[in-house]
Formats: sequence, C-alpha cells, structure tokens
Amino acid sequence: MTDFAYSNERTALIGESADERAFRNGVRVSGVLALLLGMFVIFHTLSMSLVERVKEIAILNSLGATRAQIGRAFFLEGLLVSAMGAVCGVGLGIGLAKLALVAGYTTLGKRGGIDLLQISWGPAIAIAVVGSSSH
Repeated sequence: MTDFAYSNERTALIGESADERAFRNGVRVSGVLALLLGMFVIFHTLSMSLVERVKEIAILNSLGATRAQIGRAFFLEGLLVSAMGAVCGVGLGIGLAKLALVAGYTTLGKRGGIDLLQISWGPAIAIAVVGSSSH
C-alpha cells in the first residue's frame, strides 16, 4: 500500500489548514447572525419610534397631511437612518480591521507578517444594502 497526500490548491494558495478554514467559516456564520440581530433591532427601534410619535402623527393629520404623506415621512426617515448606519458600519468595520492588521491580529489570533488588507467590495456592499433595507 502506498501513502498519498491530498492538497486542496485553493487553501494551499491561502496557506490555511482545515481547522483554520473551519474557524473562518464560523466567523462568517457569526457575521450573518450579527446582521440578522441588527435587522431585528432596527425594526423594533423604528416600531417603537412610531408608537412614541402618535401625537406627532395626530398633529400632521390635523394639519391636512394624508396617510401616504405621513407614511413617506417615516419611511424616508428610516431609510436615512439605516443608510447612515450602513455607511458608518462599513467604515468602522474597515477601520477596525486595519487597526487589527497593524497590531498583527487575524481571525486566528496574533500573527506577524501580514501586510495586506483586502476587502471584497461586492459582499461588503451587498451586506450594507441588505442591512440598510431591513427597515
């Protein structure tokens, strides 16, 4: 019987082993869960904001605003808040990742010799859009 070894070229290029890949997948799953939690918090924050503004809605209604106009005002406010949150979240995330890189930290602990911060803009923008459109 001969011995053989299997090498996955994709991970060989990255330089990670199977346990490192599993840990990074766990970090990705945690990110998705954080996104869902953020969407839940935004929804409930805007719902509570609406409940707290019953007097404001009544005043707008008494001044002649239609239900559609009042709805648009709340929708635009929610859209503005969530878009600003998405932009700030992406910016803060990139900034924290850069600080961690400078300090030598990765998702696998403290390591040296990493000089490059690569950002996958497609998924980053997609997550920001999904997060901001969750209101």
